[in-house]
Amino acid sequence: MKREEAELFVRKGVHFLQSCGLPISEWSIDHLCYRVETEERYFSMKNALENEGKLLIESKIGGRMISSFLLNQPFEIAQWTIPVLELPAPKQGAAYPEGYDHFEVVVPFSLEKLIKNFPDLAWDTSAINKAHNREIRLWINDWQSVKFHEKSLADCIAQELGG
Repeated sequence: MKREEAELFVRKGVHFLQSCGLPISEWSIDHLCYRVETEERYFSMKNALENEGKLLIESKIGGRMISSFLLNQPFEIAQWTIPVLELPAPKQGAAYPEGYDHFEVVVPFSLEKLIKNFPDLAWDTSAINKAHNREIRLWINDWQSVKFHEKSLADCIAQELGG
């Protein structure tokens, strides 16, 4: 987990969102997602991250394991404190370069209102009807994005675990 790369990625994403006219400075960034290319790398990173934070959950989602960690030392990037790192195992048949894939923003209103307020943006709404923490997305480039949610990942995990 390279903190310098995380900072560069978040700053690039924030700049992109600001150029779209989104008031990102008013919203929270709740987690970063770091993708790996192989199962071996997933287990290696997962083991390393267990020394850097608390494993909140590891569960099978979309046919592959995803681990979420509450970091002992959160990312401090600009005005944001980002406490959680998500680490997905690679999907079968999908190739991703290793690195920061997306970050997630929690908005204080519905996703439909966000779309309505910014109708000219190229929203990816393919996951807006997910049963668990629905989302919409804006693509920064071919493989990196910013996702928007109504609840934080940590809150969703706590709810899933009954806490």
